[in-house]
Amino acid sequence: YYSDIPILKKYVIIDFQLIFDSISKIIIQHLDIASEHGAHLKYKDIFKQKGQLDTSVLKDVKDCLKVDELLSLLNHRHIISKIESTNMFFMPSVLPKGELSYNRPSTSSFLVLFDHGYCPVGLFCAATTRLIVAHKWEINTNESQFRNEIHFYCSCSGKSYHVIFSAFSAHYEVCLKEKALPGVKYIIYQNINDVFGKVCDDMKYPPPSYGFYCPGESCKYVDASYPHPAKCTFSDESKQMECYYSGKRSGLTEEYKQWFSSPLQVQMVSQEQIKVHSSQPKMRDQVVKLEGVPTVKLLTSLPIKVNGEEKKLKIIQRTSTHYTDLAMHLLNDDNCDILDALKKEFHHNPVDITTAIYKKWINGVAESKPATWKTLVDVLIEIELKSLAEEIQTALHLE
Repeated sequence: YYSDIPILKKYVIIDFQLIFDSISKIIIQHLDIASEHGAHLKYKDIFKQKGQLDTSVLKDVKDCLKVDELLSLLNHRHIISKIESTNMFFMPSVLPKGELSYNRPSTSSFLVLFDHGYCPVGLFCAATTRLIVAHKWEINTNESQFRNEIHFYCSCSGKSYHVIFSAFSAHYEVCLKEKALPGVKYIIYQNINDVFGKVCDDMKYPPPSYGFYCPGESCKYVDASYPHPAKCTFSDESKQMECYYSGKRSGLTEEYKQWFSSPLQVQMVSQEQIKVHSSQPKMRDQVVKLEGVPTVKLLTSLPIKVNGEEKKLKIIQRTSTHYTDLAMHLLNDDNCDILDALKKEFHHNPVDITTAIYKKWINGVAESKPATWKTLVDVLIEIELKSLAEEIQTALHLE
């Protein structure tokens, strides 16, 4: 039962086979329409080659959910994602499989690793659709797409960066194809980490760990020419990576550390750059993203310097008296459906309810607004918490 999908509230799904049957019928219908009408052959080609499902040519299947209900369910389960400003949905699982290569600079990539050395079924396509929906990554239409390798554009600080997301047999690779400003690598990693946290939780898989390709010269037991992973281990004292095969450990260079550096520790964008971007509203959101997408940890305790003394902004606690406004503005919960459910679940505890609202917002539930610091600052100003909004801007070195 999907209480957080308004269009499906009247249904309880007992047998998912009916859903699978409907998906099959929808796809067959899509291809049949293309076959019957020569003018519509483009739909078949677009679907098979680009994974794009055009909803304008679909009709309801009588024995189950309507098309819009089925699409809402598939979107919620990370099987498809809406392509903005079109009638199209992206369905990566129908794309052909590509031949992948390893010939990329090691410091430009990080790896997503899973227990037992294999990748769970269906997770790559689910993560791909989630990146599009929750973090507004765009498909790079200049490149060929495959169900095991997707080329994206990720926007940070007003610039689009070419990122390749690939599924190898034993790990996933995230590769940044160009040099980037400080903090961009972290934003890419944080988006990936958020996505896998969400889809692994939904699909009941253990969360992944992260690492890099092991520097060949450090391995005496493995052919140095064969790319293989090294898992990262973190502690307060050090960050290291441990080879999967030899067990040999090595420290992380500064280029490696950039992937996992906190946005409050990396070199900040200069105030001159911020002023330039602030005068361009379309880019303003991306400047804020460079300083970090909100996390529950930072919302619980955000470092700020006041007169040279470091303090902590307890954003969740300070906004807990305004949870109704937060739900309405961050989650677009105008009818209070989500809020009413949270009140019941958390026994009207303001801090717990507020924390849950922020979690849903960060995870991109339903029609929630983009999870950026700019969104939060704008909402706080709107609900008359301007002083807190200004403190957040100060903490993030924003104007």
